[in-house]
Amino acid sequence: GEIAGYVIIVRDITKAKKAQEQIQKQNVRLATLNAVSMTVSSSLDLNEVLLSTIDKIHEILESDSVRIYLLDEAKSVLVLAAHDGLSPQFVEKEHIKLQVFRRLCGVPDGYRESNRCGHRQCEPL
Repeated sequence: GEIAGYVIIVRDITKAKKAQEQIQKQNVRLATLNAVSMTVSSSLDLNEVLLSTIDKIHEILESDSVRIYLLDEAKSVLVLAAHDGLSPQFVEKEHIKLQVFRRLCGVPDGYRESNRCGHRQCEPL
């Protein structure tokens, strides 16, 4: 009955914890996309869809503010279409319109606030 020795096992679970956190973040993203998808398919009224989408995003992500931009194809800019949590002074500023670019360099499509996106091969849409 005497203790003859000890065996100690130490395992680093840092990678497992990080992986679990990534999975949780991905689940939140998927839940948000699913809720927005359901909202968008529930009505044909754009304003209703935008407001319901903002509500769902707030509910799931618990964010302070939400912005939804729509593309003005004629001007190649994204225009703030709906928002919550932004001050009227912020919304009235011209910088809310974002220039849209077609990326020729293989980077996914995106937008920039100025014409200088840093990629030589990119051009405005």
